Amino acid sequence: MAIESHANQYDKIFKENMEYALPGIIKNILGLTIMHTEEISHDLQHTKERKPDVLRKVTDQNNRTYILHVELQSQNEKDMVYRMVEYRVMLQRKHRLPVKQYVLFVGKGRLTMLSSIDEEDFKFRYNIVSPQQIDYKIFLKSKWPEEKIMAILADFGDDEPKKVIEAIMDGVKVTAEGEETENKYLTQLRILLQLRNLDKKYTEMISVASFFKEEKDFLYIRGKEIGEAEGEKKGEKKGEKKNKKKTALKMKERGLELSLISDITELPIKAIEKL
Repeated sequence: MAIESHANQYDKIFKENMEYALPGIIKNILGLTIMHTEEISHDLQHTKERKPDVLRKVTDQNNRTYILHVELQSQNEKDMVYRMVEYRVMLQRKHRLPVKQYVLFVGKGRLTMLSSIDEEDFKFRYNIVSPQQIDYKIFLKSKWPEEKIMAILADFGDDEPKKVIEAIMDGVKVTAEGEETENKYLTQLRILLQLRNLDKKYTEMISVASFFKEEKDFLYIRGKEIGEAEGEKKGEKKGEKKNKKKTALKMKERGLELSLISDITELPIKAIEKL
């Protein structure tokens, strides 16, 4: 029951964030160059009802149009290959277009799911991909917090998990619209830590009440103080700029590349070098 509950949490996070995270997933994880995409009906009814996780009609750089189907899996499912076969047949029958299928595996441990069937009169294959094949810094360069938190599932390289988590938190802080939205993504990040077996060691670090206690209200407080002396609007702008510099300095001290810090904070590299 606990495993199923966690899986539902992961699925909920991915589906909530998919609108903004999908372009980065398509480009960085699936390795596809898509020029046009449109959403199509997710309901497939043919003897039984199926609802794919991600379904798009796309056209790539070679002007090939097909159905892109992506399933999100946080655990190995022994019958996954048969489920993908069912989807493939129903999708192709309904849309009369080629279908490219991917399973995005974000689970713990070794992958054991079959990805193909090779029998005398029946051959089938789908693709299994993982964010852990991608450098986490690629996700941090996104302007969307929904995609930035995907970095926790990516390849850390030689970087310590603490450094990676701090960089993700800094990125979310800069791009999230307001404290409530920021807290939402940090909560999601705490949940996703479980997929990397990092939750016991680093969950407390992400606590908004502790790690961000000193800084979470900085922009509001500083903006208010300056606003009382120079006008609220002017104060908010100064407070925001100073907040970005403070975030950039922290990231610089942690050894992040200047270009990456610039992408996240939107500050010029020359300004970061002077910090």
